[in-house]
Amino acid sequence: MRGIAYRRHTEERAKARARRKLKARWTWTPPEGRPADFVAAQVGMMAATRAPCSCFACGNPRRHFGELLMGERRALERFRSEIREIPDHTSSMMEITC
Repeated sequence: MRGIAYRRHTEERAKARARRKLKARWTWTPPEGRPADFVAAQVGMMAATRAPCSCFACGNPRRHFGELLMGERRALERFRSEIREIPDHTSSMMEITC
């Protein structure tokens, strides 16, 4: 089991990564007139969520476009392939009953 030091270390790594991404987005300087606590809040939010917002480009595609998750797509494809493999016995059953 890892301790508090490891959690703090990974949090600092995530915040450093978030700072780099925010610097790239803000062209190496924070927005003009923004206080330091706003920048710290943005870094913390980006380190925690990795998504800048929940718009259609950044957010969950299932919510915005109704797309299936990868596991659901695989399960659906597996189900469809199994359905195709089932032989159709309805025509032979009709011949027997008539």
